[in-house]
Amino acid sequence: MFFASIKNKLLRILARVVTIVLSLILLVLIIASIYVRTNKQKLVDIVNSNINKNISGKFELQEIDLSTFSHFPNIAVDLHDVQLTDTVYHKPLLRCQLLSFRFSIFKLWNIQHQLAKLVIEHGSVTLFTDSSGYQNTSMFTTNRKSSEPRGSFIVHRIEMKDVRFRMDDAPKAKHYDFEFQELTANVNTEDSVTEFEVDQKTIIHALTFNAARGSYLENQTLEGSLDLRFNTATKILLCDKNEIAINGQEYIISARFLFSGEPKFHIDATTKSLPYEKGRALVTPKLKNTLGNIHVKSPLDVHASIDGLLKFRSIPLVNLSWETEKNELSAGPVTFKDCSFKGTFVNQIADTLPRTDEFSRVVLKTFA
Repeated sequence: MFFASIKNKLLRILARVVTIVLSLILLVLIIASIYVRTNKQKLVDIVNSNINKNISGKFELQEIDLSTFSHFPNIAVDLHDVQLTDTVYHKPLLRCQLLSFRFSIFKLWNIQHQLAKLVIEHGSVTLFTDSSGYQNTSMFTTNRKSSEPRGSFIVHRIEMKDVRFRMDDAPKAKHYDFEFQELTANVNTEDSVTEFEVDQKTIIHALTFNAARGSYLENQTLEGSLDLRFNTATKILLCDKNEIAINGQEYIISARFLFSGEPKFHIDATTKSLPYEKGRALVTPKLKNTLGNIHVKSPLDVHASIDGLLKFRSIPLVNLSWETEKNELSAGPVTFKDCSFKGTFVNQIADTLPRTDEFSRVVLKTFA
């Protein structure tokens, strides 16, 4: 009756074709869902076996599900209780309760090149390099010849919930430890530019560039959106005037990372009405202790810029400036009340000197 009501013959034929195609897709999805439900253990064994044949680590998953309608128009392949360990230390590189791959039913013909969504929940990712140079990521090294072409692959959306990410590099004394309470990232690529629209709430447990100096941003909460642009031709990653809250304090952040030639970076941050103690909480324990000898009662307006090379043991150039009005400043037994001042800090007083605490300088430009 429905097709008979369509007067145009061409539209009637087109409607029949579309209905047949959709019915076939629906039938295939139902059959696939039934097959997965009735052959779960067999599929788990196949997945475990095939992945373990292609890595030098050990991959295990406990259960697999296929969701054909709950995430429509995506098909979800859900892996439950996943663990991937290396064979040297037998420590998990990846461990999570859910690892889900979502494919668009309208792009199934191209699933070898794209993924609609990747979801990771309740887990951890740990990357490490030990003192001998062994890396747990070496488990992914294959015998594939470099002359073989590698196809491009893109994940259009990434979602994380309750995922701990840790990276330890013993030879370079670097340690990074992030807890992604919630993170979503939309990924869009056009020509040579890939854009990342990131919305996240993260706890930074450690941001250590040099273990001897200690961690920056220790146990600080980072929350907000980031719009990133990476140009694959120029190898430049940009972040332009993004608003981010660190422990509830709003900052405007811009950054530029160059990964070709002589890799280097520039970071620019501005914040208004920053409480002095919140500012102290961002720096390393040694510097935090030094700044503890100074007390500033009211907030300050602060601007910071950091420039450096992306190489081992390179110390970046740090410039800070601040200003405040009608404040109270204490240093030891001396207290200045109802004072206004501007100041600067730089960690290199001359181009010929190293960038260390000994050759840093604090200048009060005005004090009234």
